[in-house]
Amino acid sequence: MKKQHLRIIQHLSLAILLLMSFSCTRLPARTELGEPKSDLFYSTKTVMDQAVSERADEFAPETYKTAVKHYLIAEDKFSKGKDKSEIQKHLNEAENYARKSIEASQSMQSNYPELIASRDKAIAAKADKLYMDSYRKGDKIFQSVASRVGEGKIEDARKKSDEAIKNYRTAELKAIQENMTAELNKQIQEAKKKGADDWAPQTYQEALKLRDETMNTLAQDRYDEQTAQEKVQAGEYYARKSQFLAQKVKESKGDKSSWEKLFLQREADLSKIASSVGVQPDFEQGYQGAVSEIDQAINELKEREQAYNMALRSKDQALANAQQQIRAAEAGRMQAEAQIRSAEAGRMQAEEKNREAEQAKTKISSELKTKEMTLEGKRLAEEKVQSLQKLFSPHQAEVKLDTANNITIVLRGINFDSGRSNLKPDHYQLLANAKQAVDLFPDRKMVISGHTDFTGSSEFNRRLSLERARSVMEYLRSLGIDANRMEAIGAGESNPIAPNVTAEGRRQNRRIEITILSP
Repeated sequence: MKKQHLRIIQHLSLAILLLMSFSCTRLPARTELGEPKSDLFYSTKTVMDQAVSERADEFAPETYKTAVKHYLIAEDKFSKGKDKSEIQKHLNEAENYARKSIEASQSMQSNYPELIASRDKAIAAKADKLYMDSYRKGDKIFQSVASRVGEGKIEDARKKSDEAIKNYRTAELKAIQENMTAELNKQIQEAKKKGADDWAPQTYQEALKLRDETMNTLAQDRYDEQTAQEKVQAGEYYARKSQFLAQKVKESKGDKSSWEKLFLQREADLSKIASSVGVQPDFEQGYQGAVSEIDQAINELKEREQAYNMALRSKDQALANAQQQIRAAEAGRMQAEAQIRSAEAGRMQAEEKNREAEQAKTKISSELKTKEMTLEGKRLAEEKVQSLQKLFSPHQAEVKLDTANNITIVLRGINFDSGRSNLKPDHYQLLANAKQAVDLFPDRKMVISGHTDFTGSSEFNRRLSLERARSVMEYLRSLGIDANRMEAIGAGESNPIAPNVTAEGRRQNRRIEITILSP
């Protein structure tokens, strides 16, 4: 009775754990599932990873969530040492739901690219954090569309798509406007806080106007960042300026002498400008006379500058003419020298041609000898390849010779099971024949390369292909081949010899190649 109660408590604990794991909407990412706990998990983990890369956790969340649930149950049972068949049942379910989530995700991406693009753009603009209402409305409809697509109701889901797009685009626009005008709004609020709307209303209103123009610019083209940024910068300038003016006006409001100080300060500023252009301004009748005198002085300076520039251009032209005459004389001298050099070059050219003819004759002779040696070497290598091929039947191996005289034996008869690296007894005779082939080249080193199909991650396939290559190398070493002559490498899925889309193609790609290197 106690054992039965204990089992009931264990089952209830597992159920509570799973409910807690899936009560939140956030799904486990690829890395959160962790590395496969044993070879038993590799195939399912590969499909789960593919589902994440296809964004199934976003576009088919319920189906993907079910796949994750079964995978975690399988991990839990594995950790508790449960029966392998019980674990495999949940792994099969996880893989089945993962494939369904991939299909649903691909259907979503194929049928609703505009919907997905609008959602991605809204997220990129941080609309999911700034404008939760519009974004949540769109996301709620999005989940409804994804659910209908998962049920195969494509046309029914299409009716909802436009509404979701509208909400996403509204949220995106508001987020872009908020991000663009955030600092400007801060400056405007600060200006209002300092009373700029009362004490410097014209400047304050200019800041508001530029903010409105920014919003309208983005409403017309939300990606016209340059124009919007220019208006924002101008608006920030006026907002800060309104704060300064408001402060100055408020300071002078209660002090009757402040207005006199303001006029005197302006006179001082104008006097400073006037002195730089040689004017002594008179302010008895106000500023206008001083401004006119400064303006007249500036115009006179401009006229003198123009006259000076004309005289300078005239002198520059005379200098240019003189330089041109000098260049012409120099060109005449250089032409005479060139004729002398040309005659000398003609003599040297004739001598050079004689040398080149002699070198060409020597080079042709050398190339003919090299080609004769290359052809003889290639002929001998091809004869050895033909003799090697006789050691194998066509279905066992294919022997190839590359341009560098490296000999590659493609062991077609060694096809590993998916995810496995152990040799089978029916491989031993083929490897014995391979040893005979290698023994024909006792002074050469060799590279044993393992290859896989594309099932699984790139890193897993690279590691698996290296293990397969090492299995073959160890067996050849046991047959008496010096280990120092051999190197094992894992090429993974990078060099297929057949399409990976069929079972036969994947079988052919799970192979071993032995390359006997040219000395």
